[in-house]
Amino acid sequence: MAAPNVKWLAIPLLASCGQLSVANPLTIENNLASCLTVEKATLQRVEGYAIANLSFKLTQSTAACGCKSRLNDYTVVAQYADWQRVVMQGKVALNDKGQQSIPVSADYALVENQPLTMTIGCAEAD
Repeated sequence: MAAPNVKWLAIPLLASCGQLSVANPLTIENNLASCLTVEKATLQRVEGYAIANLSFKLTQSTAACGCKSRLNDYTVVAQYADWQRVVMQGKVALNDKGQQSIPVSADYALVENQPLTMTIGCAEAD
């Protein structure tokens, strides 16, 4: 298995019509950096949910990064004053389409005004 090449991308999420009302810092911890480049991420509030819209470029198959499945795992952690909470995790197919909407929280209030970290990596084979 190839050693993960981790890249961090801090993206300030700016407020605009239909999006979160304040800037939420979102850090992408990309454990697939040698296969996948996250180019842009925006966070949007949709019907009480927080959704991350990712634009990315798949530079090579995630199998080259050691993945055994076509799916990818993601975990979103919200940082509070002196503790943190996993607010969402799941599987997503980051393929050659270059864009993906990913749920960040089923309850917008859990992430409002909180710094967020989304970790992207290999999903285990089923």
